[in-house]
Amino acid sequence: MYNYIEMRDLSGDADFLLRKKIERKFSDLYPNQWMPLYSQVTFSHIPYADALKAGNQQREIMDQIMEIKNIHENWDQPKIMDKILALKE
Repeated sequence: MYNYIEMRDLSGDADFLLRKKIERKFSDLYPNQWMPLYSQVTFSHIPYADALKAGNQQREIMDQIMEIKNIHENWDQPKIMDKILALKE
């Protein structure tokens, strides 16, 4: 249901699209540290409750990242990936 709401309401939103871009980059750089919720549910054997818990934690981290001043202009800088790593600890 969450994925449906996301696609229905947010797929054209600039903040949402940036958020997904940042998550994808971080996941590509650190595949053992970040797997998007959709991938956890759809492409793994992770129990749903565990995937949901991890997804909620990732959402909280990304909420903080999206609050960074000028994130739309600076999202691709190493300091953003470093910040995500720090928030994961």
